[in-house]
Amino acid sequence: MSKKMDVKEFDYCRVVTTKNGWRLLKFRDECKNTYQFVGIDSTNSKNQDIINEMLIDWTTLRNKKPELWSRFNDPVLFGDAILKKEDPVYTAIGIVGYRDEKSICAFRGRLHFSNLIQEFGPYRVKNLKLKTLEVDYQAFVYEQDTDVSTIFDIISAVLKANLDLVILRNIPKDTQFLSDFKSVECSVKSVRRLHKRYKAVLYDSENNELQRYCSSKTLKKLRYRSRKLDKYFDGDVRVDVITKPDEIPDFIEHAGKIVEQTYQHALGIGIRRNDKALAGYLRQLSEKRVLRGYVLYARNEAIAYMVGDFISNRYSLWATSYLPEYADLSPGTVLIYHAIQDLIENGCHVFDFGVGDSRYKRIFSNSVLEEVDIFLFNGNSRSMLAYAITSNLEYGWGLLRKILEKKNLLDKTRRFVRSRLAN
Repeated sequence: MSKKMDVKEFDYCRVVTTKNGWRLLKFRDECKNTYQFVGIDSTNSKNQDIINEMLIDWTTLRNKKPELWSRFNDPVLFGDAILKKEDPVYTAIGIVGYRDEKSICAFRGRLHFSNLIQEFGPYRVKNLKLKTLEVDYQAFVYEQDTDVSTIFDIISAVLKANLDLVILRNIPKDTQFLSDFKSVECSVKSVRRLHKRYKAVLYDSENNELQRYCSSKTLKKLRYRSRKLDKYFDGDVRVDVITKPDEIPDFIEHAGKIVEQTYQHALGIGIRRNDKALAGYLRQLSEKRVLRGYVLYARNEAIAYMVGDFISNRYSLWATSYLPEYADLSPGTVLIYHAIQDLIENGCHVFDFGVGDSRYKRIFSNSVLEEVDIFLFNGNSRSMLAYAITSNLEYGWGLLRKILEKKNLLDKTRRFVRSRLAN
């Protein structure tokens, strides 16, 4: 698990902190291509006025492209939920960029100490903790005519001031943003990592009709698996839908118990029991009516779960897992099958499985998007050591993956590694 990075260690930017835990950075262009951070005394009573101004600017930028709205770039959701001080791992931050006193871009990210090496393999390098700012592509909002080099200048200044690493996540491969970014990226050491995002497109908006997300043969197999699981437990099976605040404590408890018996626990990922920060975040989403989780119970025992957000007819899956002892019954697959039926009934048009190419995603998906993560390194000794290791690991894993895919051994190898980690 990552170690939390105290905002004080982000000392160069003199972050604005409000009473409710918001942290915002005002970044202004004083003259062409020269940026400096505007420091504000946290005890100054005028802070709230400045913050309100920044939030208005952020919201104005976002409202210009409502089709890109997401939980990643919503300043209200950002402040209400993600930036709570009790989060044990991350210090969230919002950055608003200005030129000639006009806001030109805004994005939110999270500060933490990361062990980047673990991301490129199931192991850790002790004491190689990198000061990291992580930003999702969907977190960016900016003026239509804003040059990507301007955004890069802001990111580069943030990187070089007091960080070891900036990670830009989930940039679609075919976007102009990525193409333009490549021309300026060469000024710093970087590693690119390609991955896939799988989606089930459930509704054809052009013809106003439901769309089949998998073949008739696959649907038949899914129904068979559902009946098989139901028969194994003598019909004592149910799926609970989690949307209300009072359902969250039990959900976290049951999901956390499942995770503790899987490889996710060994890697320090997935839902953790007694996670107060997560509970608070889910409550906020629930109150805004965008939370949607599912738990599969068999004889009153939770054997699989999934959770995500349901915004603008789009369901985004964050996490899912199942008890390994019931793997032969495919409880995770059965749960997703029932969840999709429920989502269709509630007007869902797209089910976004997130990044990664696990087999269950390929079963349910009818759309695949290639995306890129970009790792930007500061250039100091610590970050250059991480760069040397990760660039070689990425090359090695790429070769190994091609070999495993060619021999149809990728899924088997993945299951073997996960079973070893779980034990």
